[in-house]
Amino acid sequence: RRKLCLKKLIDYLRDDVPALEAEYETFLDECEADEAGDVEWNIENHPARLKLERLQERYEDPFRQWVAGLYEFIWLKNAGYPFRRNDLSLLEWKALLIIENHEKGKSYDRSGKKTQSQT
Repeated sequence: RRKLCLKKLIDYLRDDVPALEAEYETFLDECEADEAGDVEWNIENHPARLKLERLQERYEDPFRQWVAGLYEFIWLKNAGYPFRRNDLSLLEWKALLIIENHEKGKSYDRSGKKTQSQT
């Protein structure tokens, strides 16, 4: 079961679901601020919308919430919060490592050169 969960996590990160969700939320905020455009049409026809809907069906809400919680653990860890060995399960520690490696990998281009960090 653990291997299936970790495999699902890797697929989830490869599909870049967290970035798609953030991009779509930003787009929705921009649509609300843009009173001149056809907001309903813009939302209905956003390029990421259909892909995001398919991914949300594939990765159910509890799983996406679990991953979001793992990202919060990483942020706390990076801020210096002193986690102890038993604070998380073995599965969670492995998942954190996968996410951290995935995020580090996103900072390199295909040739292996470090790209400029995006803040």
